[in-house]
Amino acid sequence: MAPDIEAQRAFYDKRWADAAYANLWQLERALAVLDGLRMIRKRTPRILDLGCGTGWLTSILGRFGPTVGVDLSPLAIRRAQALYPDIRFVAGDLFDVELPSQSFDIVVSVQVIDHMDDQVRFMELVARLLAPGGHLILITTNARNVSYWTPERFERFAGGLQPIERWLTPGRLRSLLEPYFHTRRMWTILPFLGDRGACRLFGSTKLATTLDALGLLGVYQRALLHAGLGLVVASVAERRLPNR
Repeated sequence: MAPDIEAQRAFYDKRWADAAYANLWQLERALAVLDGLRMIRKRTPRILDLGCGTGWLTSILGRFGPTVGVDLSPLAIRRAQALYPDIRFVAGDLFDVELPSQSFDIVVSVQVIDHMDDQVRFMELVARLLAPGGHLILITTNARNVSYWTPERFERFAGGLQPIERWLTPGRLRSLLEPYFHTRRMWTILPFLGDRGACRLFGSTKLATTLDALGLLGVYQRALLHAGLGLVVASVAERRLPNR
């Protein structure tokens, strides 16, 4: 049974209280979001950042158009509003925050659906908030990759599990998007592999060191991403118009 919303709120308050600067993992996800923004090519879009945390990515998005950030953690939102007073931030459960329907051109969501008990309802929410022809830029953990991680290694890498963890394969993500969205692009980022099964070889430090010495590590990592084996899935999807 999923933890109730108050338990989740307390968890994220503590998590954001301990947050420091953004790391390289977060940077790669931010670059994927900006790639999506470039693909959409909308001038001064109205942007909604669902699950904005302390708002550093929201503040970047706010340079491109009027932007709102929403997060469950009041502590994160207080910090975000203090750091970026020109951006509007709202604290609350994503399903309870009052936002007008069809009022955004782009919804950005970075590793939020992973932590939703009802992922179909999340997609319905995003679809309702987007204006006709609007876009969703979504980043989520790749279940196809994580299945090869031992719990111990994943905890060291990610800093522990969150109250709800429902990772998605690219195929499952497509099926969740399908009723409301046309997927324009889906790709993977972060070529980190686990330490179980075949990944004990393909993701080994020894292999990476050898390939790096031969000048082939970058080629190898790009091949992993092309095969859909990156740790994180990124997608850009366009809201379907009625009767399409």
